Amino acid sequence: MWHLRTRQGTFWVIEAPETHKYLLGIDEDELGEYDDAEAAARDVHDQATGFFPWDCQSRVKAPDHITNWAPGEPENWQQE
Repeated sequence: MWHLRTRQGTFWVIEAPETHKYLLGIDEDELGEYDDAEAAARDVHDQATGFFPWDCQSRVKAPDHITNWAPGEPENWQQE
């Protein structure tokens, strides 16, 4: 798992054990499924997540590589 804190919320990427796909989400919302974690991080960087408050901003910055996200669970993470 990786996470990225932003002013709009905390993005996260986690591997789904049953499908071996990667899920992208922000806070409590799942945004999409990807074949690899890099593609999910790239969509956050490119503002192509489907999360309007992030995608429509003109001044946001996010790393273009998942290795620049924080590894592990964010503080107060609660997985259902």
